Amino acid sequence: MIANIVFWGWPVFGFILFQRLPIVQASLWTVIGGYLILPLHMSLDLPALPAIDRDMIAVGSAMACAVITSAQYRAKFVTTEISQHRSLPGWVPQFKVIKILLIILILSSILTVLSNRDTVASGGRILIGMGIYDVFSWILTALVTMMPFVLARKFLSYEEGQRALLFVLCFAGLISSLPTLYEERMSPQLHKIIYGGNGVAWKQNLRSGGFRPAVFLGHGLTLGIFMAIAVLATAGCVRTLSAARKPIFVVAFLWLFGTLVLIKAFGALLIVILLAPVVFLCGARFQMLIAGSIAIIIMSYPILRGTDLVPTDMLVRNAAKIDLQRAASLEFRFDNEDELLEKASQRPAFGWGGWGRSRVYDERGRDVGTTDGQWAIILGLGGWVRYLTVFGLLSVSVLILAFKKKDYEVSIATSSLCLVLVANLIDLIPNAGLSIVTWTIAGALAGRLEVGAQTTEVPVKAESLTTDRHYPYARRPPRQFQARGSTVQKEM
Repeated sequence: MIANIVFWGWPVFGFILFQRLPIVQASLWTVIGGYLILPLHMSLDLPALPAIDRDMIAVGSAMACAVITSAQYRAKFVTTEISQHRSLPGWVPQFKVIKILLIILILSSILTVLSNRDTVASGGRILIGMGIYDVFSWILTALVTMMPFVLARKFLSYEEGQRALLFVLCFAGLISSLPTLYEERMSPQLHKIIYGGNGVAWKQNLRSGGFRPAVFLGHGLTLGIFMAIAVLATAGCVRTLSAARKPIFVVAFLWLFGTLVLIKAFGALLIVILLAPVVFLCGARFQMLIAGSIAIIIMSYPILRGTDLVPTDMLVRNAAKIDLQRAASLEFRFDNEDELLEKASQRPAFGWGGWGRSRVYDERGRDVGTTDGQWAIILGLGGWVRYLTVFGLLSVSVLILAFKKKDYEVSIATSSLCLVLVANLIDLIPNAGLSIVTWTIAGALAGRLEVGAQTTEVPVKAESLTTDRHYPYARRPPRQFQARGSTVQKEM
């Protein structure tokens, strides 16, 4: 009963938020709040349509409310000067690379279905081919997946929107830390107590002689990477605030870091240990260099695995020095990756499609593969075209911002957000942690590319054009605007 009320009442809650908060904050809390709170395993399956699940409810509510209130937003907040709330025009991304990748994502969905209409035998199982109606379903699924990306691109592309994203991630982490600490002490039971049902097998909740919390995210690893994102976002908040407000967020950082330690998600903790010093101590340029380098490694990871350039044996041995259980888990993941890579190499371009065709089966027809890594899932389903498209949409903004320094002057807020995103991308190698939060961060950075290209079109006060102020983005107003500003100032 409670699960149904929360699930189907979320659009109403989102509408209330949009009536009481600026559109930036309302969008963020509707999406991220839904991701953290809505019940698992609830969905409405319609024929040939994507399932209406918790992610669809959260993002769809935010998108619908944003469309309804966008005209009101423009009238209320957008003025003839640089305001506290700005948005990009239209809903379709205009940056050429992003637009091309989105088109390829749609076309690859069609080609994946058309290239997998045959019936195949895998091990001891016969796998049916995909039908024409699957084209419609896959296209809609791709469009729904891009909704948080498009929403964030429109409203979170400017400096104030990206700072708001860091703050919301910080506060969402602080709110989530309370039920997390409860479950660490009392066991992961909140979802069962409030909504009924459990997220995963009970044994996966046990770790290092205690409990690994999951709250409403279904798995401790999913909660772990979200808390890691919140920790790094809090570090970014510390860098962007005045000296008077820094101590509060330093305490918040320590609190969240301690919570992350108690979650017992070793991979997420290691990511924070590696990247948090970069956020705290380094300038924006060096942060972007680190973020861009990591993004390149993530993009090329399947090639590195396929050519045995990843030192898997050494990684397992080092993990065994820390924890034998974690070393066994890591070795199991690597073994499954090898099997899945071999299966994916049989249809490298557009993958195997749906209906379990990308899975590995034994001679009795039993599914013996375990797809932990998001990259392996995408590569198996849609092949190299879909992998490069999805991970391109996730990382191309980081790469362009990092390696085109002459065109973009990146602020600390943006560089911190890039590090938050690559932290999530690192987790996509061992785990399936691709979420609407990931797409929201990626969309905000994609919008930043358009801001860099459109800075000259943002109207500002005439007197501000004649000063020697520091512009937050790369390009200053053109000379004709500077001359016009001087004339206006003389007339005044």
